[in-house]
Formats: sequence, C-alpha cells, structure tokens
Amino acid sequence: MEIRKEEKGFTLIETITKIGGKKMKALKGKKGFTLIEVIVILAVIAILAAVLSPMIIGYISDARKTAAASDVKTIATAVQAFNRDMKDWPIWAAGTARTSADTKYEGLQSNEGDTPAVSGATIIIPTSIDYTDDQLVTNAPVYPTTGRSKWIGPYLETVKQDPWGNKYYIDVKGLQPANVGGSMVVYVVSAGPNKLLETVFGQAGPSITIGGDDIVFRIK
Repeated sequence: MEIRKEEKGFTLIETITKIGGKKMKALKGKKGFTLIEVIVILAVIAILAAVLSPMIIGYISDARKTAAASDVKTIATAVQAFNRDMKDWPIWAAGTARTSADTKYEGLQSNEGDTPAVSGATIIIPTSIDYTDDQLVTNAPVYPTTGRSKWIGPYLETVKQDPWGNKYYIDVKGLQPANVGGSMVVYVVSAGPNKLLETVFGQAGPSITIGGDDIVFRIK
C-alpha cells in the first residue's frame, strides 16, 4: 500500500519526478570542455604567468626600495630634530656626561632586523654602537628634559627592520666632538635588496661613496 500526499493536483511522487526529469534534461543539454580546450586554457594561463610574473616582481622590488628610501630619510630627519632641540647629537652613552672624554658611539642601529653580511674587509660595522630607540625614542641615556637645550622626543617611532629583514644603521662617527667640525660624512643606510652592506663607515668626506645597491640618506 502506497501513501501519496496530494499537492495542488499532483502527487508528491509525480512532482518530484517532473522536477528531477527537467534537471536531468538540462544537465544532458550541457556540454563539457574538450581536452583540446583545457590544453588551450592552460597554455594561455602559462603565457600570462610568464609575462606578468617579472612585472609583479619588479613592482614589489620597487615598492621595497621606495619604502627603504623613505625610512632612511625619516631616521635622518629624527637625528636632525634631536640636534635642533639638544644642540648636540645622539651619540652619548650618558646624557649628563657629554664631554670629549666621555663614552660615545660611532654608530646607531635599528632595534629590529638581522645583521647584514658585509662585502669585504673594508666594510666594518662599528662595534661602539647603540640602538636608535635608546637615543631617539626612549631617551635611555637620560638627556636633560628641562632647560634651553633639552630632549623633547620621541623623535620617531620604533625603527623596525628594512624591507629585506636587515637592520638600518646610522654612521655617527662624524658627529663626535673631534670630528663634528670636519668633513667626515654622516649617513643612514640600508643594505638594500642584496642584503649585503657595501658602504664604508667613517668616510673622510667631503663626498660620499655609496657601495653596491645600498640605500643611503646623508645627514652631513
């Protein structure tokens, strides 16, 4: 015995049969891709990938270079702002001990990032080095914060790694009391796309020689 439910003049079984029949006919009427069509589509995709990939890689590379160039300029601007307020430079280990005999740094490095490789024996990253955050963000040396010449930072946000994962460096040897009146160059540098530091620290000046693909902004 079969129980049927009436639905507007048709039994439920008849309704299901009619709907299912229409769907089956619709599916039978559709044609799939042939093997040749699939091969042609894949070939077109491969050609487009071959053409567009170098362009996309080039855009990414240019964007990284632009970001690094902006970063080194921003860091240099912070150093100059520090000098305007302090009438001094961010080179000291102790903010209240700033005579030529006191402890000072030859370089600053960003707080994040890897130490890049160097291109040869002439490229020596300063061993007397401090972090940019200490000097320009947190005032770790405890520079005076009152009086006519005072630290009123932070002068920039935390300096992160460059777009290739390495540290930024500031060559500040030329800002030491014995050198500040001379022509020794002072600059901010990123090792650039090849991740190889190729610019010599402590250059006598007055001109600067930038090595390889390093990205440099000169402060002095």
